[in-house]
Amino acid sequence: MKRILLSVTITFLFFTLVGCDFFSSLFSRSVTNADGSAPISEDILDTYAKDVEFKLFTYDPSTKLPDVYCEVTFSKIEFIPVINKISITFSISDEEYEHSQYFAILQDQALSQTRQLISLGSSPCFNNTVTFSVGDPSLEYRVVFGKIDGDNLNPHSSYVEGSAWIEWNDPDRSDRNYISLSQKEDRTIERTNDQTGSLISYFFRVSDTEKCIESFLVVLSDTFGNRVKTEVIDTSSLASGFSYEIANSFSGLAPNASYIVSLFASGNDGVESFENIWLDDLEVKSADLGPEGIISEATNYHQLFGAIYHITFTSTEAIVSYVYHNEYVIRDRSTKEPLELSLDIRSERDDTSHSYPLEQGDNELRIPITDCIDGSYFVITDQYKTSSFDRHYIPAEEPVLFCYKVDNQHYGIAFQRDFGNITDFQVKVYVKGYDLLVETVDVPDIYHDPTINLYHNPDDSMTLFFEMTVTYLHFGQQLTTVIYWSEP
Repeated sequence: MKRILLSVTITFLFFTLVGCDFFSSLFSRSVTNADGSAPISEDILDTYAKDVEFKLFTYDPSTKLPDVYCEVTFSKIEFIPVINKISITFSISDEEYEHSQYFAILQDQALSQTRQLISLGSSPCFNNTVTFSVGDPSLEYRVVFGKIDGDNLNPHSSYVEGSAWIEWNDPDRSDRNYISLSQKEDRTIERTNDQTGSLISYFFRVSDTEKCIESFLVVLSDTFGNRVKTEVIDTSSLASGFSYEIANSFSGLAPNASYIVSLFASGNDGVESFENIWLDDLEVKSADLGPEGIISEATNYHQLFGAIYHITFTSTEAIVSYVYHNEYVIRDRSTKEPLELSLDIRSERDDTSHSYPLEQGDNELRIPITDCIDGSYFVITDQYKTSSFDRHYIPAEEPVLFCYKVDNQHYGIAFQRDFGNITDFQVKVYVKGYDLLVETVDVPDIYHDPTINLYHNPDDSMTLFFEMTVTYLHFGQQLTTVIYWSEP
């Protein structure tokens, strides 16, 4: 973008910004510099519009009321006519900050009507950037900065005391054409099976009725602001109409990682050429790799990622296939050491029972099946155990069930997870509170008839206690567990 060295008029004013209509009785005093202007360094104004005129106004320091006004300093003004936007970077300092609220307000110059208002909070000293979209480019506008002071003894309800404002005039505004971003969308698929790299997919729609845009620049960045990939798209390759649709993908990325897609445009607005005007950002997340896991807390980076894409359980071991990439630039906040990843087995209480180092690339780990405890999960984590890069549950094989009474001789069995791995089911029935075995029951067809049928007909006064011995297959191994249930 072209940077222009300009001079602007600086007029010191003592004024009160009253709601939306304050210029009818604005000035109580006006002080002008000797030459009526002051130079602006080339860093403060950033615009491709050559003839735009800016004026900066502020209160008269010799007459300011400290409880009403604040000190406003401007460090950058960015004006982009083709998208009707102005961004102003500024700082505010205020000794009388208690019970104060600060605001930036967009007004049209002719009617002094407030078009947009941004609350800046209540901090006594801060730096910020505000951006306004100009709704009607045929009008002239100003941006006012000021505050509401809760300690003012003569307050006007809902009035903002203005401390400084910027006005601008674009003499070519009626001859310019305008563009706008009308839609953006993350179209990334949820999962991919490509171990060589993940992908993101994006979509933008940009309104351009007068065909101002000649090309688009799409930039993919990581969460640290580093450029990862770029693409230039000539509009001659896109479908014509009143808008352009930009839909594409970037591949070769980290799985389940956050990225930012930035869209820029170059062309001519009918008066002047513009180059790489920023239109918007789109936050995206790359496709996860492999089977569905637990990704709500998982974090990957472009420079550091670990992902499990396949797990096979046999009677002797679990074979965990994974990809691991590390550029050793992601560091621990406390130690400043580069993070290195391992695969841990953690219990439901997040206790680590086993840890296995990972090798970079596409590899697999062979873990003894005895280490794979029901209810635990695999997690790829760093050496400080502070972050999860991928998580997958170890399937629970042990049956979970409860009983319910149908009548005195019949009890139903309800399972809370799949019970297709049960090979034997026997029940011992006792009288609760007594070491008295009523009978032993075999349940021969638990899949089709999950009921316990008693031979005896217990008295209604008896409360029964069930001891159920269940034999089941656990990754090919035959295990036995005992489950207890008592009548309420």
